[in-house]
Parts: sequence; structure tokens; C-alpha cells
Amino acid sequence: MTRRATAQPSRFRSRVSEATTLWYAADYTQCLRLLEREPPSAQRFFLAAKALYRLQRPDAALVQLTRGESSFVDPAMRACAYALSAVLHQMQGRGNQARACIHRVHDAWPGAAPPAEVTLLLALWAWLSDDLEQAQRLLEAADVAGDLEAAAHAASLFARIHASRREYHAAAILLTDALRLAYSLSVPDLGLIAELLQALSQRCGELHLPEALALVSHIHEQMTWSGDLRLHEFLTLRYLAWANALYGESIAAMRRIHRAISLVPNPAWQVPAQLDQARIAFASGEVLTGQALLLDAYERAKRVDWSAAPGEEGPALLLAAELFAPFDTARARRLLDRYAIYKAQMSLSLGVVHDSGLEAMEAYTEAIVLFCSNQVAPSRRPARRAFDAFAAMNYDWRAARCAALLYRSGAGERWRQAAQGRILHYPHSCIAVELRCYGEVVRDDAQARLSLRQREILQLLRAGDSIDAVATRLGLSRNTIRVHITKIHRAFGVRNRVELLRKTAALDSNRRA
Repeated sequence: MTRRATAQPSRFRSRVSEATTLWYAADYTQCLRLLEREPPSAQRFFLAAKALYRLQRPDAALVQLTRGESSFVDPAMRACAYALSAVLHQMQGRGNQARACIHRVHDAWPGAAPPAEVTLLLALWAWLSDDLEQAQRLLEAADVAGDLEAAAHAASLFARIHASRREYHAAAILLTDALRLAYSLSVPDLGLIAELLQALSQRCGELHLPEALALVSHIHEQMTWSGDLRLHEFLTLRYLAWANALYGESIAAMRRIHRAISLVPNPAWQVPAQLDQARIAFASGEVLTGQALLLDAYERAKRVDWSAAPGEEGPALLLAAELFAPFDTARARRLLDRYAIYKAQMSLSLGVVHDSGLEAMEAYTEAIVLFCSNQVAPSRRPARRAFDAFAAMNYDWRAARCAALLYRSGAGERWRQAAQGRILHYPHSCIAVELRCYGEVVRDDAQARLSLRQREILQLLRAGDSIDAVATRLGLSRNTIRVHITKIHRAFGVRNRVELLRKTAALDSNRRA
């Protein structure tokens, strides 16, 4: 009897160890299946709660912690369980229950400073409660010396605090540090790494972070993604695709957005992914492809249950309205009106109602719809409001786009200069191409008939680039470049490149004269 009693915990420990390995590999579903077959214990219930927390199932995680409460005899584990319960309650908007759990943490671990894991959970609870000062104090007090995993978690939480304060560059630096730390561990927490990749790739799509972009791209390709990380990988690829597009890397952008679409976790996410695909097509000069993708996304959106992707309907409506504005202003206006209804009904718990980035996107979208509806003067006020917000956040490419719109609306030459100053880090982006065209005084009918893409190709040809070099730089095929060149030749009334270069040089001489 005694031998059986001692042998069972040994076998159990090996199974819990296997489940822990699965948890670190972010295979939370399989981890839970393994734990379901095990006898009750503190380790089983706590690990199951952690797996369910990572799966974004807070109520199910709380059930596990409640079932295991009597087994949490060790003070450290008991304090961890109560701290995790506070986080789970706060995630559901149950502040009173969360605070009750915080009191129980202090009862479980009175006096001396609690273990780092407890302190980090308390800091996470404080951040979720929007008490940034308390979260920062807790993190500064956490003893993470010699514990790289805890240090990575702490850096990740510090990044969240900076982002909440709209200090996005500082947040990006901390995310980069946290990612390097987490990835360097001998037994890395792949769930944490996936969260960091998603967060940092999102920053790379807004800020000029070439080193961070290279790091995210490398780790994304090297990492083993479990099925439970599908949403994280999908979002990471979406953000990376747009970052590639901003740097003029059209082929990489298209490849990544196609991969993202193959990972769509449910039909609701298909719409924002397809809108991204359309936006990248427009940015690459593939206007007809972009329009087709945009119309497909619009039709799909009408059949979508947005509760499957909470919080995504608003940004999707704004992006769709922005993309439709140059082609169908009536539809763009309807999308904006639908967004206004969505925003009025949006739950405060989503945490995006007062997001300054979203408010600036609203203002820009309103401005572009007004401008494309020939309401040029009224478009200036929302465009200026959006510029001020994006400039304050150092979202340079977004600020440049607002400034370019102000210049187009007749607000003055200073806005073209402001746009050029903001787009320096993105010389191959579609925004930079547009600005270069504004910088030219077009006095001949031939050049006025060229599209923005054709003007860019003409500029590269005049700089001495071959067709292959132009195709590589713009991420287009040789045949596409040849089609554009044929149209350029027709516009100038020439038969070949030599005649084209001679005629454009003559036009330049006439302008200078």
C-alpha cells in the first residue's frame, strides 16, 4: 500500500513534467488533454489555469483555480493562484472580485516581498486596471535578477505601460529587449514569444524600426508555431506585410499577406486580411487588383459575424472607407456612417474607444472621404487633426500622408515640405512616390497623362536603371514594367528609350529656360 502511494506521485510528476513541456511549446490544448487524465493536485490545477489563460478562456481558468484552491498549500503557489485569479477577473471587467483576490494574495504571503511570478501577475492586474503608476512600482520592485524568463516578462509589461502612455518608441525598445531575452532561453516560452512577435510587428508597421523588423522576421521564420498560436502568427504576418510594403518590398509584402490569409482563424478575420491585401496592392501600383480585392472584402463583410473577431469591425470599416474614397465616395461615406454606429455601440471594455491612434485614423478617413467628394476646404480640419495626432505619436508615414492631403487641398507649400520631412525613412513607399510627383512642375501634356507608377518608372529609367533593375526595385514583373514603358512611349510620342531620354532632357532644358 505504501509502495503504491509513493509510486503514484512519481508517475504523476513525470506526466506533469510532460504537460509543462507542452505548455512551454504553446501546445495548450494537448497540455490540457494530458492534465485531464491526472489525479487532482496543486500543480495540475495551476498549470491547467495557465494554459486556459493563454487560450483566452478566463472563466474556464478560474474554474480550475477554484477546484484546486484546497490543494494550494504552498504559500508561493497559493499567492500565485490568487494573483492569477485577480488577472482573470479583471480581464472580464469584474473589478470587485479582482480586488478581493488581491487581498487574498497579501493574506497568503504576508510581510516579505512575494516571489517574482506573483509580483509580475500583480503588475499585470494593475495595468489591466489602468493603474499605470502601481504597475510600474510593482515591476520596479520585482526581483528578477538571475531569472531571464521573469526579466523577459517584466520587460514585456514595461512595454505595455509605455504604450498605454503613448510612448511608442520606448515600448518598441522594451519589446525588442523582451523578445531577445525570451528567445535566448534554453527552454523558451513560445507563447510569450508569439505575443511579443505580434506586439513588436505591429509597432514595425507604424514606426521606423528596421532592426526590430529584421529580428521579428528572423524569429518568425525560425519558430515552431503550434495550432494554438494561429491567431498570433496570422496577426504577426499581417503587420509584417504592411511593414514590407512601407519599405517598397512589394513581393515580400504580398507573400506575407497571402500566408496570413491561409492562416485566417475564422471568417471574421478574413475581411481585415483581405483589406490589407487590397491596401498592399494599391501601394504596389496594382490598382485593378486592389479594387477587385476591395470589392470582395466589402461583400464578405456583409456576411460576417463580427463577434468572432471583437474589436476588429471598427478598424476594418475605417480602412475600407479610406480605400473606397478615390473610387466610390458614396460607398465610402456609407462605411463611415456604419462606423459611427459601431463606435456608439462599442463596449468600453474593448479599450479602444479613446485610443488616440484610432481617433486619428477616424479623422484621416473623414478627411480623405471629404476631399474625394470635392469638399476640399472642409477636409482640411480633420486632416490637420489627424496630422497633429500622428506626429505626436511619431507615426511618420501616417503623418506624411495627412500632410500630403493638406497640400493637395491647397493648404500651402509648407505641408508638402512637412510630408517630405516625415517620409525620409520610407523613400520607396507609395507615399514617397506621390510626394516626388508633387515636387515636379508638370508643364507638358505628356507627363501629365502618366500615372504615379509610370512617373516613378520614368524617373528610374532616366536615372539609368535597366528594366530588370526597375522590376526588382518596384517588386513588379518584367512584363508589367514593359507594359508601363510602352504607355510612357506613347504618351511622349517616341519609339524607344533613347528617344524618350532625349525628349525628356529637352523638356527639362525648356523648363529651366
